[in-house]
This record gives sequence, structure tokens and C-alpha cells, in this order.
Amino acid sequence: MHAGFAEEVVVWSEDASVSSFVGSYNRILNGVVLTATSGNSDINVNGSMTIENHGEIRGNLVAESDNWIWINNTGNVSGTINAQHIIQLVTSGDGAKRLNVNTGDFAVKVDGAMDGVNLADIRNLGSDSVEFNMSVIVIDDFAEWQRWDANVSWLGANTLRINNSNTVESGKYVRHVAGGTVLNVVAADEDSLYRIDSVRDENGMMLNVVRETDYQRIFNDNRGVFFGNLRASNPNDKMLLAMDNAGSMDELQNVINSSYRFNSGILMRPIKTNLQFSMLNGFLDTNNAFAIGVEPEFITSKDTHSAGARLYANGGHDGYDIKVNLHLDKFEYEDDINVFGGLSYGGNVNVKKKMEDISVVGRLGLDLISFDADNVYNNNDVKNNPFGYALYGGIDGIHDFNVFDDLTIAPFVGMVFQRFNVMDFSENDVSLRGGGMLKYNFVVDGIKYEYGGLIGVMTNGDLFADFKIGFDSLTDNAGLSINVGAYNDERSMAYRASINAKMLF
Repeated sequence: MHAGFAEEVVVWSEDASVSSFVGSYNRILNGVVLTATSGNSDINVNGSMTIENHGEIRGNLVAESDNWIWINNTGNVSGTINAQHIIQLVTSGDGAKRLNVNTGDFAVKVDGAMDGVNLADIRNLGSDSVEFNMSVIVIDDFAEWQRWDANVSWLGANTLRINNSNTVESGKYVRHVAGGTVLNVVAADEDSLYRIDSVRDENGMMLNVVRETDYQRIFNDNRGVFFGNLRASNPNDKMLLAMDNAGSMDELQNVINSSYRFNSGILMRPIKTNLQFSMLNGFLDTNNAFAIGVEPEFITSKDTHSAGARLYANGGHDGYDIKVNLHLDKFEYEDDINVFGGLSYGGNVNVKKKMEDISVVGRLGLDLISFDADNVYNNNDVKNNPFGYALYGGIDGIHDFNVFDDLTIAPFVGMVFQRFNVMDFSENDVSLRGGGMLKYNFVVDGIKYEYGGLIGVMTNGDLFADFKIGFDSLTDNAGLSINVGAYNDERSMAYRASINAKMLF
């Protein structure tokens, strides 16, 4: 049955058979089913009234003479609505349901729908007259709005929320919008990379799609402040320029993840390049009772450039060859997003034990790194010039096959490990490697000539090679050699060139 809470307001709270609606306002609650009385498919609407239906009406609604029907329907009406004047009220997205109407005067009023009503649902209602009041209209393809042939009017302040800003053609007038219309237009793309600016004149409103570069509007955290400060101090920063060229939020995040400012592990890329060659030192060396020397070197790849020198001393004791190295390197790194540099300094020890034709070589080293890298975002804080370290070492077994007195072929197999640490980044890497060497040396007129080369492969797929040409003056106790090497990893090919000058004792 139904009960009236106030004059002319009727609330239907349970199922019923109905012959007519009376009063100025009928509300059918959710879950309630109203059915036309037995033997009749019509429910009469006696007078002009509003029908708010959240349940189900089974039957035709019939209004006499010049009565108006305002219907707000989030439920279901199975029959036809027959009236000279029908206005469908839409107050939420759930209320944009198409009705079967039989009238010469049918209009839609979208009123107070601040949660958003989709344009496609509004168009599907079938009315050529639509009024918007204090509502949000959701548009998937803005071209559909521009093609919409309807009589549109406005009351109050309304909003067009465009889901795909790429569908907006900049510089075009928005259809159905007069010069004095109070209307806000926003882009609702998930990536928030675009904003829509409006330009008004006496003829209406034009839209321009603008790529958002104020990242404080995109990131609702300290990152936005960080980007704003960085742009103020260095507007041509490569990371910011790459971010500004990103076409989607995924591309933008990839740029951020590829920057040392947010991924401190990238700082270790040039260090890894340099250590790859340090792990080859000693393979092609000739054993000496005792020697000291200096070896300037230069390393380059598509993104890393490093110049430095090693100071070393080597000698033998109790069947062991021991080599101690100290080094200092200045490096620079630059790619499409990053520019930084720094100093690396440290040392390593190589120990070789030869047992007839088999040698075992072990190495252990530590590098300390002072980075010249500013504005590093770390745990909601900004750091400059961080400090890091690299610990590395390994062991290799070498078997010498003497083809001739002066020619040796030596396959090798071993294991290397590296540990990198800077700020919140820490990484351990262990790989196996194997390869072969060819060494040729001979003495003529007190000068020992040396030629050597090696090639090898890592279990992680890296390839490497090193070549040496040198001579030792046995009478002057001095020597000079040139080394050229290459190392290919997943990022790039790197090259090293060095000159080794030594004194023999």
C-alpha cells in the first residue's frame, strides 16, 4: 500500500495494484513493484505531477488533457508514457534511462547531476530539447558533442568533463555554448598530462588542448615541488625536457625511472663500465720478480667517458705473484636524460699462483666514488653529490699450452662478483666467465717483445676482449706496453686504451 507523508506527496513503499496516480508527487521506493489493476494495462495520471521511480512500474502511464508529467526514473517502466507534455528529470547517471514516450512535447532536464551523466546516455533518451542545470556532462569523444543536433539550454554553472582530451580539436567553437554561458571544461584523462584551456568571446567558447608541464598539478606529493624547484633553477634540465615530451603517463613514468634523480642505481652505470675492465687486469701481464709502473688509461662508450691512471707494484714471493694497484679516475656520464660525473678512487690486489702449466689468479678490490650529481630525490628529501662504493673480486683458472717455446695458448674459466652501493641502491652481481688467451714473446738484442690477446664471454651474455703490444728492455730495466680492450654488455660497447710504463728490478 502507500502512505502520504504530506499533502499531495504519495510514497509507495510496498507492491500494489494501481489504477491511477494522484497528488502532485509520487515516489516509488527501490524494490517496489506497481502493477496496473487487473484487466487493465493503464495507470491514469490524474493531474500534472512528478513521478520519482526507483522501483518498477508495470503498465502504461496515461495523462489526460493538458497534464504534464515530470518523471525521474532510476528504476524500470515497462509500458508507454502517454501525455501531451513530458519532461524526464535526470539527477544522476543512474537516471539516464530511455523511456517509451508518446507525446508531441518531450524534453530532458539534467538537474544537479554532479556525479556526472554520460553524453551518450543523454542522447539515447531521444529528446531534441535538453536543459542542463548545475550538472557534470561526461564526454568520451568530444566530436560526438560537436555533432549533436539538439536544442541545448543552460542554467547555473555546469561542467563538461572530457575523458579523452585527444578528441578535442583546438581552435574550434564549442557547439551549443553562447557567449554568456557559465561552463567549465576539464580534461579527465587518467594520465592528467593535458589540460584544456578555454577562450571566450561574444560568439561563444573555443577550446585549446595544452600539454601540462606544471608537474605540481600532476603529482600530489613532494615530487611536484621537486620538479617545480628544478625547473626554476635549471629549466633546460634533460630530464625535464624528456618529461615534457612524454605523450602519456606511462612514458612520463619511464622517463622518471630512467633518471638518476629518482633511480640512484643509474649513478653506478659508469662505475660498472670501468670495473668491467679492471676485472681483466693481470691476464696478459708478464711475471716479473719486481716492478713498479704507472698506467694512464682512457675508457669510452656511447654514454661514459673516463680518464685516469693506475699506480702499481708487483713482485713474487714463495711461488706467488702479487700485484697491488692504486687508481684514480675522473668519469662523466651523459645519455638522453642524465648528465653527471664524479671521481672514483681505490685499489685492488691480484694474486697469481702458478703450478706447472696451471695458474690460479685471484683478485679483490674496493672503489670509493664521489659523485658530482645534484638534486637526487631520496625518501622525500633532496640530496646532492652522494657517496658510494663498489666491492669486486673473482678467481680464474688458466691452463697454458705451449705450442712453441715462444707461443702459448691459454684457455681460462672463472667467477667474478661485484657489489654496488649508493644511497638507497644496493646490488650484488655474480657471474661465471670463460675464454682463451694467445701470448707470444721473444727476446732479440736484449729487448723482450710481447704480444697478447684474449677473448671471453660471461654467463650474463657479456663479451670482452683485450689486446697488448709491448717490450721490455732487459738492459735498461724498463718496459712499455699498449693495451686496447673492448667490453660489450646489454647497454653498449665500451672501449679502453692504456699505456703501461714500468721499471724492472
